[in-house]
Order: sequence, then C-alpha cells, then structure tokens
Amino acid sequence: MTADGAALLRAVIETPADDAPRLVYADWLDDHGRPAWAEFIRLQVAAAREPCPNTWVPPRQACAAPDCRGCRQFRDRMADLYRQPDLTDAVWAGWNPPVVGVGFDRGFIETAAVAPEGFTQVAGRLFALQPLRSVRLAGRRSELTKTGAVWYSEEQIGLSPAQMGASVPRAVYELMASPKVRGRWIAKVYPTHAEADAALSAGCVAFGRRAAGLG
Repeated sequence: MTADGAALLRAVIETPADDAPRLVYADWLDDHGRPAWAEFIRLQVAAAREPCPNTWVPPRQACAAPDCRGCRQFRDRMADLYRQPDLTDAVWAGWNPPVVGVGFDRGFIETAAVAPEGFTQVAGRLFALQPLRSVRLAGRRSELTKTGAVWYSEEQIGLSPAQMGASVPRAVYELMASPKVRGRWIAKVYPTHAEADAALSAGCVAFGRRAAGLG
C-alpha cells in the first residue's frame, strides 16, 4: 500500500462513525486496482443512508421479502462482490489473520471473531487494517456461577479445565470492568453472559486500538 493509501485507511480507522473517509478510500481503491472493495464500500454506505422501507428490518440490513426488489438486488450484488478474491485479499492486505468470522458495516469489518491464541500478538495489525468495534474470542465463554457470569485471567493458577474455557489474555483482562473478589481469586463478574461478553469485547477493542497506536 502506498503512503497516501495508508493515510486514507488510517483516517477511516480513526473516525469510524464518519462515512466521508470511507468514500474517499473507495476512490483510492478504484484508482489502484481494487474495484470490488471500492464498490462494496459504496453500496454498503448507500444502504446505510437509505435503509429498507420495511420498518421491521434492523438498521443497515436488507430484508428477506421476495417483493423488495432493492434489497434483493443489494444482497445478490453483495454476495457476488464478497466472493471475489480482489475484495478478501484487499481487506487484509494479503495477510491471513487468525479470524474465524467477520461482520461488515459500511464496507469495512467492524465485528470479528478471533482465535484467542495469540490475539495479543496480532491485535495491533488487526486494528491497523480494519475499524473493529466489537471482538469475540472464538470458543471462549464466561462461566455461569452463583455470583454471575465470570471471566478469569489466563495467568491465574489453579483453574480447572472448565474454567480455562472462560479465561482471557491477562492484558485484555486488565482492561475490562473492575473486578469483584471471588474467594481467594479476583475474577470479573457480571450479571449475565451478554454483559460479560460485552465487557470482554470492550477489553479486546481497547487493547487492539492501543496496540495499533489509536489511543
């Protein structure tokens, strides 16, 4: 990627709520042989600005009604573009990251499921390439106890095999919400799994943005 391309991408990542940097970057992609991703960005931005008229459809999503011609065409074209190697190669700049699932919003990846092994080593690169706003560590699930949904630090000693499935990297753990004392261990305790998952995501995002120099 040229220096101007890197600067344009950085603007997208630093201001994820703003469409303008995304559309400018789409123009740059067109000029540098990446038309599939450029069109993908423009179509998703346009869909976000002009949502489906069916009020039951979640924001920024296409409906499944067979008579909604605009949504049907949008879905079909999105599927065509997503299958093109030009798009998948461009999104990760030729890198094969330890990502097992993604969600696009306005042309860029904003949600991702990442293999937990080595997340802290690759997080800086992940967050330097895409404006991630939500992260899940694949295969990890908070433990449901009498006190709530619990996360443990990977470096805690004496965790059972079941509890290890609820462990997260210590660097991420330390960026999550304030812990409660649970017995002789300090664990992160939340009322529900959903709140525990949200806290883990926030910790991952904070770590990734810091690793990418985004503050």
